[in-house]
Amino acid sequence: FGDLVDSFRLIEIWNDVFMEFNKTAEGVYEKLEKKEADGAKLYFNIGYYKSAAVAYKSVMHDFPDSPNNDQYMLMMLKNLKE
Repeated sequence: FGDLVDSFRLIEIWNDVFMEFNKTAEGVYEKLEKKEADGAKLYFNIGYYKSAAVAYKSVMHDFPDSPNNDQYMLMMLKNLKE
């Protein structure tokens, strides 16, 4: 039975690594800001500037209280200029 428990732990670790949401202490799931911002940065890095601008706008919409919103706004405007 111990091996079965260990395999369940491995599965749970795997799920934690690839989760798209954080689970708060209250049991509420919140989207991960960094994952969305990294996606926007990827668009920028491969030269899809309009897509990057849309993605940064989406990050600002989804996380309006983020301390990084000034940076996202700058990147959005920079991408619209390209």
